[in-house]
Amino acid sequence: MKNVIEYFYKIKVDTIKYADNKYYIKSNNDNYLLQEFNRKIDFKILKESQLYEKFHKVMFNFYGGIVTNYENNNYILLKVNIEEKNRIINFNDIINIAELNVITTFTELKWDILWSNKIDNFESYIMNKDLNFDFREYYDYFIGLGEIAIIYYQYAKNYPVKYGFTYNRIRKNFTLYDLYNPLNVVISSPVKGIAEYIKEMFFDENMLEIEIIKNLNLNYYETILFICRLIFPTYFFDIFHHGEKINIDKIKKIITLIPKYEKYLKEIFEVIKKRYSFIPLIEWLMF
Repeated sequence: MKNVIEYFYKIKVDTIKYADNKYYIKSNNDNYLLQEFNRKIDFKILKESQLYEKFHKVMFNFYGGIVTNYENNNYILLKVNIEEKNRIINFNDIINIAELNVITTFTELKWDILWSNKIDNFESYIMNKDLNFDFREYYDYFIGLGEIAIIYYQYAKNYPVKYGFTYNRIRKNFTLYDLYNPLNVVISSPVKGIAEYIKEMFFDENMLEIEIIKNLNLNYYETILFICRLIFPTYFFDIFHHGEKINIDKIKKIITLIPKYEKYLKEIFEVIKKRYSFIPLIEWLMF
């Protein structure tokens, strides 16, 4: 791969290391990341991300393109501009991304449709698999959580919200390398990444302090989106992928933590009620 990089990008490769399906490159004290990328590229996101210094910079090959095809795989070369690139991210890193001013026009959020499809797919999955039916009541519980989130989402669905950089999922082992990689980014309401990070940390038993959550600067409708994302159990539905073996131990761990998570949600909701006293109630959380 060293010769391929030097040929297509005209940079001298001093060192190269392969890990996690990526090539980590050093050239004249600069760091680069060559990433295989065979999904559809969102050029709007790449263009927006290049306006901000910390995001990895997209490098053009000598043909003037950003995608290099080699042995039937597509690669994109990124120049890394951040220090401490291997540091595990924290909550402040997520907030820094959320507060960036992304100026662009996107269609309305359609979380309710996506979530309905996810529930339907899950129900279809468990109907066709010989799963442990000791968990049956819990399957119904998580479906119910999803449906509550969809109903609550309607309070904000038809109102304009701020769009910005965020992530479909933010894993506990995300580094700054991952956070500032524009190929990991989506554009949506920034509360998406914030809420998913909070859930990821909680079910990894690294619960964020309520005091940190108090400092979130969310308007009324963003707060509703934040609540419904916290309620929707992505942490559970993500376990079920067609064709993959189900992690029963992970299901058991989530079920064990659910009472504690409900208490955590109640504490968050009580904080929100102090800021927006007229926000719609969720009775099972408040009583």
